[in-house]
Amino acid sequence: MDVNVKKIWFVLLSLCLADFTFAREVNGATVESVYTHDCCGRGPYTAVVLNAGKYSGSGACHGSYDNVFAIEVSHPNHDAFVSIALSANASGKKVNVYGNRAGCIGPFNRADGISITNL
Repeated sequence: MDVNVKKIWFVLLSLCLADFTFAREVNGATVESVYTHDCCGRGPYTAVVLNAGKYSGSGACHGSYDNVFAIEVSHPNHDAFVSIALSANASGKKVNVYGNRAGCIGPFNRADGISITNL
């Protein structure tokens, strides 16, 4: 086989095996509650319970906790995440919560950041 054909086959095979799972996110939700918890030896994390909003991305953590996003206490954005979530909770403003990494923290969607929307 020609070297270029081998490269094309390698790229096509790689695309077939790649994981295109996108991290879960929500836009335009209100914050119902915020709490920090350490459960089952996973290490401490902060969970944000949301109401409404438009969800997109991976469905890995769907179920009864689909509206809960968690961030590890050791995450560099943790303190800002909690501050913004509590501010949104107190003011009733809507938030966008996003994850750069797909997956779950326990039964909750993994979060990496949060922002207050202008809506």
